Amino acid sequence: MKYLLFGLAAVLIISGFYFFLTNRSSNQAVTTEKSDQELASASQEFEGVAEFEDEPAPIDNQEAEPIAYPTNLTLTLRDGTQVALADFQGQKAVVLDFWASWCHNCQRNMP
Repeated sequence: MKYLLFGLAAVLIISGFYFFLTNRSSNQAVTTEKSDQELASASQEFEGVAEFEDEPAPIDNQEAEPIAYPTNLTLTLRDGTQVALADFQGQKAVVLDFWASWCHNCQRNMP
C-alpha cells in the first residue's frame, strides 16, 4: 500500500511539473506577441517626436567624499528623556526613521 501511494504521489508531482513547464512556455509566447503589438502601436503613436542623438556627458572618475556621520545628533523621546546618537556608537546598528505628516507612506508608520 505504501508503494502504491508513493508511486501515485510521484506521478502527480511529475505531471504537475510537466504541466507547469508547458503552460509557462505558452504564456510567454502570448506575452511576447502582445508586447510586439504594443511596441508597433507605440512607435506609430510617437512618430515625428524628436529623438536625442547626443551622448550623455562622461562622468569624471572622482572619489566620493567620505560620509560624515551625525554623531552629535540628540533626540528627545516621548517620555522627555534625551538620547544622543553618539551613545550608541560601537553597539548594534541604529535605524533612524524620519517622517513627515504630509507623506502618505509616513502616515502609516506614525506613532
